Amino acid sequence: MDLWMLGILRLQGSLLRVPEPMGESCTEYRWKCFKNCLGALDGTYIKVRWEGSASDSQVLRDAIARPNGLKVPTSYYYLVDGGYINGEEFLAPYRGTRCHISKWRDGYTVANHQEYFNMRHSQAIN
Repeated sequence: MDLWMLGILRLQGSLLRVPEPMGESCTEYRWKCFKNCLGALDGTYIKVRWEGSASDSQVLRDAIARPNGLKVPTSYYYLVDGGYINGEEFLAPYRGTRCHISKWRDGYTVANHQEYFNMRHSQAIN
């Protein structure tokens, strides 16, 4: 493991904070429809010297599989972008459905519940 990675792991208590779920009393518009959401996982691109690169799903799968890896408490979840697989603990947008925030800012009216969900998801994750 590289020295910079060991340094980050040693400082994780200072660099990373424990996520707090969005509750019933959440007043922030972009988060209030995502009860029990712990936050958003952003895309990750890691270039690996000997194997090429790793996609979002590969990085997440590895993080979950590790003995001391990522654990999501029961009935909580993270919002994830389209690079991840939709699952019980990770909520991705509908595939093949619009989710461009700029269109809604310009007065575009959502056509169905999938577009509405993707709009709210996109606002929260960005």
